[in-house]
Formats: sequence, C-alpha cells, structure tokens
Amino acid sequence: MRGGDGIPLVGLIENQISLWLARRPGRVEWRSHLNPEELRRAAASLREENRENFVLSRGLLREVLAQATGVKGSEIEFGTLTAGKPCLRFPSGTAVEFSLSHSGDFTLIGLSRGIPLGIDLEKIEPSRPWQRLAERFFSDYEQKCLAQDPTVENFFKQWTCKEAYLKLTGLGIAQPLASVTVAKGMAPCQLVEIHAPAGYCASLAIPLNVEVPEIQLTDLS
Repeated sequence: MRGGDGIPLVGLIENQISLWLARRPGRVEWRSHLNPEELRRAAASLREENRENFVLSRGLLREVLAQATGVKGSEIEFGTLTAGKPCLRFPSGTAVEFSLSHSGDFTLIGLSRGIPLGIDLEKIEPSRPWQRLAERFFSDYEQKCLAQDPTVENFFKQWTCKEAYLKLTGLGIAQPLASVTVAKGMAPCQLVEIHAPAGYCASLAIPLNVEVPEIQLTDLS
C-alpha cells in the first residue's frame, strides 16, 4: 500500500526499524507539511541547497511521522528530552522514536516503535582535514582503530558511529567528544552499518540491552 504522496505506508511494528532515504530536492508535496516557523527558517537561509535540505528533511520527517501516528504532518509538534534529544510532543503516548541526518544531497530518517535509536549519514569528503579532526575529536582508542586503516573512508565510518551514538543518547556536544569512545569492540551501544549511496556512509546506534531489530530501508532517491 502507498500513502498520499505515493510512498509506501509506514507500518511500525515491534522489533523493527524503518529507514527512509531521500535525495534533495525531494518532493514538492512534502513542503505542505511544514509549519509557518519552519517555512520562515527555510526562507531565511541564504543558500538554496540549505533551503532544499531543510525542506526535504523536515517535510519527509513529518510525512513518515504522520503515517506512523495518524496525525496530519502539519499538526505534529516536536520537543526535546532532558538531554536535548528531539522527541514527539504531539501526538503523545505513541512510543514512536525517530532520528534524522542529512549530508550532501541526501537525507536519512529512522523510525521505530519503542526502540531508542540514533542514525548518522555522512558524505565522504577527502578534501576535509580528517586527520586533524580525528586528533581533536577521537578518543585514544578510536585513533588507534583509525591507525589500523588510516583512510578517509574509515575515518567517516568511525565518525558516523560516534555521531549515531550521540544522537541515540542526546548527548550532542554536552561533553568533550574525545572523552567518548564509540568503536566496535568498545562501544557503549550496538552499532549497525547502514547501506548508503556511493560516496557516503551511514551508521545506526541502538542500546546494548535491545535485541538487534529487523531493519527495512526504503530508498526514495
């Protein structure tokens, strides 16, 4: 079955995570889900690609949340938890968890029912000073892992793992990034590598005490 925008209907079930991948500029219908404040934020952006990324990510998030909750996309209200992690304010009591990431031309959204999650998508950019970023933001253990395969691809894979964990917990920049170790074999969460477009990488983080769920990816790009 398909929803009003011609995309598969979101049917969230226990022990399953649904992922949605879309490419900028997305579909014009998704813009109708944005509220007036979001439209003002989009209009205030000086760069067209930033406007398109914002409209795509917010519009698609509202679309899939609307299907998952039965509420109009424009009526959905967002809030934040104590640690700063985004959550649904309205409708409440749905147990719907979500996470969003965008990089380059793509947006990735994750939804679940009752499973906390964090996702991160990154465009692999060799021109970025990734060695210096690793020295500044990676823990000693993460730097040792990177030294075993000192490539830009491995750096961004490790970076997505770290960002996915921070989104899972809502920690963000609340503590020094180098003080947090998120690497396979020494991670405070379960990490799953997600299929990403060529030139990108993506990771999913879920709590240690959760059975690894079924993961379904819908590619709208």
